[in-house]
Amino acid sequence: TMLAAEPPVIYWKPVSLSVIHLCEQMRASGLSVWETMDAGPQVKLFCTVDEMDEICKQLNDFLPGLSCKICSPGAGPSGL
Repeated sequence: TMLAAEPPVIYWKPVSLSVIHLCEQMRASGLSVWETMDAGPQVKLFCTVDEMDEICKQLNDFLPGLSCKICSPGAGPSGL
């Protein structure tokens, strides 16, 4: 919808697209990693736990100084 606006709104940055392309390359090499973005320029990656270290290493090699923030699903609803 942002691209369909008049004028279009594009939050993506060149480095955001580079990370998306890196994810495509990692998938092509056999890693299980997928990317998504919200309204801003930040790319979020989804991967399996056993490949997380390798994916973070490749990201750090690609973008030195990058810090990976590792998140996992929460415990679910509580207090019901």
